[in-house]
Amino acid sequence: MDGIVGFLFALLALGFALWLYILLPMQMAETRGRSQLGWVLISLVFSPFAAIIGLLVLGKTFELSMAESEDNTAASEIESPDSVASNVDAPGKPIQKRAAPVDGEIEEYKGYTITLAENGVNAMGQLWHDVNEARKAIDRQG
Repeated sequence: MDGIVGFLFALLALGFALWLYILLPMQMAETRGRSQLGWVLISLVFSPFAAIIGLLVLGKTFELSMAESEDNTAASEIESPDSVASNVDAPGKPIQKRAAPVDGEIEEYKGYTITLAENGVNAMGQLWHDVNEARKAIDRQG
């Protein structure tokens, strides 16, 4: 009986190690747009905790963030601040919306223009990692 319990415990420990060292870093890397093989190797060489912390700190890649942002803006049309103001002044008047961004513009957000920059996105005269980060900064601005 002790042999069966020991075998089951060893099998459970092996499954947990497989999940911790390989499956978890692989899934985290995939959802963040990073190399699965690279992060599994980091997990095996250093430790799974180093890989997990590294992935949490680095977050999503710029390309993945931009793709998600484009998906979000494509799904909803962009309102210009002038059309919003005109709607407030004249409640019966429909809001005019732009279908696509102009030049390097990604979107208008609360009166600020968010534009694509070489190393990220530009909003309020500052460079941000991604559109969501720029939106949060604009929200904090008030």
